Amino acid sequence: MRRLTRNGNGNGNGGGNRKDGSSTAYDELDIRRKRLVDEYLKDLDTYRAYRAAGYKGSKTSAWEVLRNPKVQAAIKEKQEVLRNKINLDTDDILRELMMIGFANMMDFAEWESGQISVKDSSTIPRCLTACISEISESTTRFGTSTVKLKLHPKLTALKMLGEHLGIFGKEGEGADDPGEVARKIKQAADALFGSVPITEPKKAKGQVIPLSKED
Repeated sequence: MRRLTRNGNGNGNGGGNRKDGSSTAYDELDIRRKRLVDEYLKDLDTYRAYRAAGYKGSKTSAWEVLRNPKVQAAIKEKQEVLRNKINLDTDDILRELMMIGFANMMDFAEWESGQISVKDSSTIPRCLTACISEISESTTRFGTSTVKLKLHPKLTALKMLGEHLGIFGKEGEGADDPGEVARKIKQAADALFGSVPITEPKKAKGQVIPLSKED
């Protein structure tokens, strides 16, 4: 006969005791709160998780349940388990954000004398392709082909980096100036990862470039 753990799950998927026999924060929750934690970690949607766990109430009630110290402890505990499983740490996330924040359109396209072309994908380092949000091609009824290349928002990535590294002043002071944010983040990045050869982003309204060519 299969022996049940405290959380009633014989295979240990619900959390399980630690190796030293002590119970985890997840183990200390009742069944409904355990389900709330599990559902919340699927997509971080508080109200959906609240309803899926069997609760009935408003979004305010959902936040109150989620903010419970024991629930928060269980969420952090399971997030740490997930990070360990996929071997992901803060440095991995920071590097990815840096790629997006310091991406330069010249790494993906080139233009001269009114002619614009997208670079061959084989010439673009794989780490940089993560910066691409969209690349598509469409053809009009007149036979004109248009390629659209769009990068992930640079300013969003720079703000996230700045907030994580504590670069900004009160209420995100300086966060709306990409050049200033870039300079500060590069200083922090050099301290964390060594010298980072990156180009400061130029202030621009968008990252979408329509590239037209004739068939």
